[in-house]
Amino acid sequence: GAADIEPGQEMEFIASLMQDPNSFMYMIGKAYPPAILATLGLTAGGLAQGAGALAHLALNGAALGGVVLAGKRLFMDGYYNKSASASKKNVKPLEEAVKTHSVYQSVYLLDQRLVLRTPVYLFNCVGTIVIIPVLLVLLPLFTGEMDLGMMRLLYLQFYDYFPIGVGAAFILMAALNPTQSTTFSREGQASWLQGVIPLKKSDLFIGKLIFPLVLQLAVIIVLAIAFALLFLMSPLSIAGGLLIGIFGSLPVIAFGLYIDRLRPKLNWDNPQKAVKQNLNVIFNMLAGLVWVVLTCVGGGALIHFFDFSPLWITLIIVVVSLIAFIGLYQMFLKINEAK
Repeated sequence: GAADIEPGQEMEFIASLMQDPNSFMYMIGKAYPPAILATLGLTAGGLAQGAGALAHLALNGAALGGVVLAGKRLFMDGYYNKSASASKKNVKPLEEAVKTHSVYQSVYLLDQRLVLRTPVYLFNCVGTIVIIPVLLVLLPLFTGEMDLGMMRLLYLQFYDYFPIGVGAAFILMAALNPTQSTTFSREGQASWLQGVIPLKKSDLFIGKLIFPLVLQLAVIIVLAIAFALLFLMSPLSIAGGLLIGIFGSLPVIAFGLYIDRLRPKLNWDNPQKAVKQNLNVIFNMLAGLVWVVLTCVGGGALIHFFDFSPLWITLIIVVVSLIAFIGLYQMFLKINEAK
């Protein structure tokens, strides 16, 4: 790429571009891969031209269809409340119309539908955890702005510490996600229903835990694949990072549920205020950052000063995370009792 040109080699680089007609295409294709298909569809001859044009049209058609479908399912249906309207043409027997779910399942489904069908919540809770991994890892990876050789050397030099670093990156994503720290605030004035409906505190906690945990697992999978490609990590290192990331995220998510149950922001006239003007998001983020620092410093110190193996470090972090998670769960139950 142009960033790799050594001083004094500019003319040779320009000459190579002029000799190879596909050079510009591949340079642009690093930032926007479909551009390669579009170029082949316009300039290539024979079957390659037709295949490139068809592939480009199919890719754009699929993307457009996905956007339209997502907009219809997630926005329009929620805006017009079609799911709640009665239709005389689609009358079902009571046994078919009523689906029985466990209590925590019902809490989870209600929370999920509220987020997915409210554009403000969808962007802030789901959109941010999609954008951040793309900006931090995937975009530099696919545009060629990262030196993969240097990344590999960095991994080999700090092999024992890498599972901690990867796991800490996963935990950081949980800290940046406002889903758990606004879960009760998003209900607004409708939160009084929880006091009317008989609901166990444990079911409420588990139901509210599931949706942010599902989002976190999705982010972890995407980032794990990106890190594996970026650093050429061994399966053992990836497994260690996954365990640290998954179990280490549990206390962060639980703290978000706890703090939003302790002091929910229920008085708002705009859904944006439930998320963007909610101090619970900041508190959850700060607590998550502290947890990330403790994980990195504690795990690194055990390796550096006491020569612990990565396996033992992973097990210790998992156990400590579970203890912290259980403690926050008990604190959550006591808040409910006080209320």
